[in-house]
Amino acid sequence: MPAYGFEVYKREDGTAQLRQNPRQADVIREIASRLLAEGGPETPAEIADDLNGRKEPTPRGARPSKRIADSGRTYKWTAAGIRKMLKSEALMGWKMESRPVSGKKYYVTVPVVDKTGSKIRMAEPIFTDEEWRTLQARLSERSFPVSPPRHVTPFLDVVRCGYCKGKMRMHVSRRKTKSGRSEYPKFRCVSPRTAGGKTQYGCKEQVSWEPDRLLAALELHLMKQFGDVEAQERIYVVGANHGIRIREIEDLVSAIKADTEPGRRYGTALARLQAEEMLGKLDTEYKSLSEASTVDRWEYRSVGKTWRQMWKASATPELETLLRENGVRFLCYREHFELFSPERLKM
Repeated sequence: MPAYGFEVYKREDGTAQLRQNPRQADVIREIASRLLAEGGPETPAEIADDLNGRKEPTPRGARPSKRIADSGRTYKWTAAGIRKMLKSEALMGWKMESRPVSGKKYYVTVPVVDKTGSKIRMAEPIFTDEEWRTLQARLSERSFPVSPPRHVTPFLDVVRCGYCKGKMRMHVSRRKTKSGRSEYPKFRCVSPRTAGGKTQYGCKEQVSWEPDRLLAALELHLMKQFGDVEAQERIYVVGANHGIRIREIEDLVSAIKADTEPGRRYGTALARLQAEEMLGKLDTEYKSLSEASTVDRWEYRSVGKTWRQMWKASATPELETLLRENGVRFLCYREHFELFSPERLKM
């Protein structure tokens, strides 16, 4: 599947080649020129709105699959889509391939190189080398780091709405007062629901609590139920493979039993006692190895402190992880709270 801006065609000898798609290449050059315009450059979002207003087909919309075409689904230009398209080296005619990102579920597209380490050009580039460098520099200038949120919800995976069991997030209302701008944080249910044909956030009960009161109640319930219980963390254990040693023991047992016959190593009464002792030890080891789990599994192991000690000494992220891994949920209702915890945590 060629990148947007290119198309496949067959030459007279039947070989498939890659060449620029005139209309798509013009759209790409137009977008670049508008981003690079001196004095009044446009933003990717402004350009996307204009292209959508003109009903210009997007890269995916220009070549929809049969399934998408049959569904009637349409696509729109977006600022992120424009930036991603203009950063792809496919626009310079290079042969590209998708590679998985370690530990992730998505792929990155990178140029293919030959044995000499050189990129392979499949078609005439849409930009000159100088135009490409200028465009990439401008795109980098217009990249802004995303600031971390000021109000991070503590115990996000632990605190839940008692009615819908959905998550509750920290929501901050801001109002100007005579003394200046003030903030009013609250935990609110954020489960999505449809009302009047629109998506709204927060179940019908609209549960909300002030953070100080909710967190104080969480601590009170935790300490009351299992504050003096030894805290445990969840550990992933790789199953042991004792197959080699088990086969060794089986061979040893057979050999020792054979040597207990008259005239063999353990053929005398005294030597036979030694053989029986050896066989007993091997039998015990064999049973132990046979009963050992060979399956990868999760296990809970003590951290060496009680929950009360952990609560006083640990940071919120560590406590949240510990509570989540132990299956603890703190349910919030309009008038009360309820702590859900597994039986093994209860005193």
